[in-house]
Amino acid sequence: MDIKSVIDEALSIASEFGLRCKIVDITRNTVNIRLHIDENFFIQVYGNEMKSKLNLHLVFKGKRLYGADAEGNRYHVHPFEDPESHIFTEERENLRSFVTKSLEFLIKREIL
Repeated sequence: MDIKSVIDEALSIASEFGLRCKIVDITRNTVNIRLHIDENFFIQVYGNEMKSKLNLHLVFKGKRLYGADAEGNRYHVHPFEDPESHIFTEERENLRSFVTKSLEFLIKREIL
């Protein structure tokens, strides 16, 4: 995973799904991106090239509703039903799948 590919994928997904992409912070090895869905919802994307880390969170008014990240090199999901819990998985969630699941959740709940 490299920073340029995270940025390129975020820009492509933003264009495809009609989201606004804002690069909040970028360093030589990290990037912090927000994919804005509307004024209340965004998807936080944090990539760290040195640690091969990709953390993804659906955020509503500053609170995580859903997430996928890693802790101690173990991937886990923070499910919609209980975003404070951890469900460990074998594989890292990819950005496209995360965005799709987040938007489907918001549409199904008639939030969007």
